[in-house]
Amino acid sequence: MKNEDLKIVKTKGLLLKCFSTLRLEGLAKVALLQNNSDHAVRLYGAARHLFQGLANTMSPLERQWREDDLASIRAILGNEYYQSLWDEGFALTTEEAVKLSE
Repeated sequence: MKNEDLKIVKTKGLLLKCFSTLRLEGLAKVALLQNNSDHAVRLYGAARHLFQGLANTMSPLERQWREDDLASIRAILGNEYYQSLWDEGFALTTEEAVKLSE
């Protein structure tokens, strides 16, 4: 494979991660609004895992909204249960996270 082809493959991979992360975060918010806290925290955990490999493009306001959502979920579920769900979501591969969001 040529260098140019490798760059295209890497770019497509990053775009997939970016769009998947945004989708997961959006669906996590929907799950939270539907009072499905378990699903929301798994989705947020999966999104955070995918987000680690990307440049941090969230604005401070977006980060605060996410942190507020997570604090609300933690208060509802309790620290231990919240952390177990977060860990489940965080451990997912990109493909597993996308399936979780379907």
